[in-house]
Amino acid sequence: MSSNHRLVVLTLYKNLLKEARKFSDYNCREYAIRRIQDRFRENMVTAVTLDKLIQRGNESLEMLRRQTAIDNMYHSKNVKHHMESLQQSNRKT
Repeated sequence: MSSNHRLVVLTLYKNLLKEARKFSDYNCREYAIRRIQDRFRENMVTAVTLDKLIQRGNESLEMLRRQTAIDNMYHSKNVKHHMESLQQSNRKT
């Protein structure tokens, strides 16, 4: 993999994870992060198919941005998932 491809792939991976963390719902957020990580592990390939995978990844990033925007528009701020409460209490200790 050329250094240019490597940079593009790493940037795409970080952008996908950053966008997934914007989900207000714990389950959606954790699912998206796990799915992104699993997909990147599966797709360790040669440069021949790399361009196609990068294009598909960019399309997924745009879809994820739309989904997080919609989720955050309609999500109630008062509702917390049990796991979010545990994470916050673990950070305090």
